[in-house]
Amino acid sequence: MLDATTPPKLLAADKEHRPIGGATGSHKEKSCSGRNVKTNLYLGYHTQTDVLELALRDPVSGEWLSDSSEYQIVARTLAVALRDTIAEHIGIASTEMGFAVRLDKDLASKKTRSIIQVFDNVSGGAGFVLSGLNNIQLLLMQAFQLLRCPADCANACSKCLASSDSRVEQQQLDRKLALAWLANCKIEEYLHLPEQFQRIDGAELCAVGPIRFIQACQTRRKSNEQPFTLRCYLQGPVEHWDLALPGFKDRLLTWKLIDKLNIELVIPKQTELDIEMQRQLSAYRSMGIPTYTVSEDAIKVSQNNFIGVQVLFNDSCISVITNSEDATIAGENWLITAEDTIWVSSEKLAPALISPFEVDSSKLVNDSFAILELTEQLNGTISGFAARLNELLQVKAPDFATRLSTTAVKQLTYSDRYLKSPWAALLCSKLLSAFISDNNVKVLINTVSSNSVQQGKFITHDWRFDTEQQHILHNLIKNACATAEVTVNTVSSAWELPHSRILTVDWADNSQTQFLLDQGVGYWKPNFTPSILKEHDFYLDAEGQLEDILGKLEDLTVINSANWSTYFVIKK
Repeated sequence: MLDATTPPKLLAADKEHRPIGGATGSHKEKSCSGRNVKTNLYLGYHTQTDVLELALRDPVSGEWLSDSSEYQIVARTLAVALRDTIAEHIGIASTEMGFAVRLDKDLASKKTRSIIQVFDNVSGGAGFVLSGLNNIQLLLMQAFQLLRCPADCANACSKCLASSDSRVEQQQLDRKLALAWLANCKIEEYLHLPEQFQRIDGAELCAVGPIRFIQACQTRRKSNEQPFTLRCYLQGPVEHWDLALPGFKDRLLTWKLIDKLNIELVIPKQTELDIEMQRQLSAYRSMGIPTYTVSEDAIKVSQNNFIGVQVLFNDSCISVITNSEDATIAGENWLITAEDTIWVSSEKLAPALISPFEVDSSKLVNDSFAILELTEQLNGTISGFAARLNELLQVKAPDFATRLSTTAVKQLTYSDRYLKSPWAALLCSKLLSAFISDNNVKVLINTVSSNSVQQGKFITHDWRFDTEQQHILHNLIKNACATAEVTVNTVSSAWELPHSRILTVDWADNSQTQFLLDQGVGYWKPNFTPSILKEHDFYLDAEGQLEDILGKLEDLTVINSANWSTYFVIKK
């Protein structure tokens, strides 16, 4: 072996050598000077493909399959077994896929672990490894069984791990060490469904979660012209619902307008909805998403289990069920998989009997309301957001614009659960500045404390500490209007604030006007050009972060985040 700075003798600087490669690589003449040889140069390339990564932890102790040399051998052995099992499952040669072990640090425990990787060998990916996601529970059990060699070999042989790929024998594997780890942590026992799901007829683990499962169902349609209905059951306390949340709304409208699915919202009978919720459901209906009601008994599968969605296609009904009521609440956690959330699917449950939900439209129509429908009207520089909003008000709500120019504003109160990121705080300050004149206006902000478990990287990521959130939000508003008297109140739970985003304008004559913002400032996103603008240094103190945000004001631009509209409702 030579050190990195010493070339081989044949490539020494004082000698000529044959061309190493390229079009002239076949020439026999020694026509290349060794003086051109470079040391400390590493060659490589990037490629993209489909990769299945699996992080295993001991269900008894909670310890990850660590990065020790011994456990890396275990991970590599399991990777081979899983690759061969997937290949057999979909009927391809195992050599169509590769395997590897990647070391990774768990952000929560700060411990390094061995990640099992199985990937498609073809550049760009062929979808082989991804086909195993829906059946990962069964495939893992079969992979573990593959380790039990009928020939009882010491390592790997043609009877087990090297049955179709002789290159496996060149790898450092140890099936007995892998079996010992499996036996010690009893992980096979934990791959069975919990007892509460075993009582559900036809229940199978939905390892990929409901959203990816729905995507997989779409590919199983006999034809794209065949009806595909997605029935979404909204459950949990109605006061926790947020029907206008951008993430919730975007998900529904993407399914409806992009994927061309039939979407139905289903709520329990006797659900009491306030006017704003009824208005939002009426808006969804106008977009082709109707609402129905169902008796609670019809969707009660078993105790502590909740139907999230039912997928109806190919003359069948697949129910997706969870143990988390929170995942069925219309809000930021809807259909989201938390650490303790389990999803199962069943084709044995019949579609629930539903009835149309009728909104009393007479209560929604009021001459004292003005409705502004927005898409691209406020797009542009972030510094000009307030001016564009004022221009829009002059056209769409001239009475309010006139009053804003002739009557002093005494106080602004804005309530929004999701002012948790530097971007949301900046956009909120620009929104409010449209209503702040040079007089001493009191500004009161009510929002939920930001307590992200991970340190952010981009300007749209949430803060970890609400002290930074409060300081920066306060000072961004003060930057927009130095004479404003700003107070930022944060609460620990979203349920302590109303679901609606409400901007209340208190006038000097003691009258009041309310703005109901359909999706709040969450409808707009930053347009990162150049891309470095999206980065935000959360490791700076609050004052340093504020200075960084203000330094980007002239360069940041804002665009609407979806093709569908958002609404401002002005209560006159």
